[in-house]
Amino acid sequence: MSKIMRNGDLSNVGVRPRAAIALGLIGFISLAITWPLRSAQAGDFVLIHNVKTSTESVSHADLKDIAIGRKKAWSSGVPVQLVLEPPGTPEMQWFAMLTAGVSAETLASKIKQEVFKGELRRPVTVTSDKDCVSAVGNDPGAIGVVSAETAKSLPNGVTVLGVQ
Repeated sequence: MSKIMRNGDLSNVGVRPRAAIALGLIGFISLAITWPLRSAQAGDFVLIHNVKTSTESVSHADLKDIAIGRKKAWSSGVPVQLVLEPPGTPEMQWFAMLTAGVSAETLASKIKQEVFKGELRRPVTVTSDKDCVSAVGNDPGAIGVVSAETAKSLPNGVTVLGVQ
């Protein structure tokens, strides 16, 4: 009843096992492609900012420039201040993908480089949504990332920042 497979020869294997292998491979590839999207979906996190930035939304290009220090001030003249969670957190991964299309570690490395060169203010590092909201509320140029749930009840002076 059982067949012996030699040197990877699948010629004696029935159609059902081949179909199962093909379906498994297709499923694995689909999961591999969509996994980053599942771990950081657009609805999971939002950008918040201090209302003193005097803007309601930013373009993707401006957001990338903010993240890597090319844009140092808001249109109101207030200096930009990033408020971020450490690399490895879902919030930072989401921010890195949204702003630059890279991993959190790659963006963190770029940020360190730009801080060292004096092109970017050192980001404020927080460890919770509560800390992020507080830090953004206390700095007129701050921008941060929080969960969509947290964004439903922001205090005065902090609001969601739209991305075009």
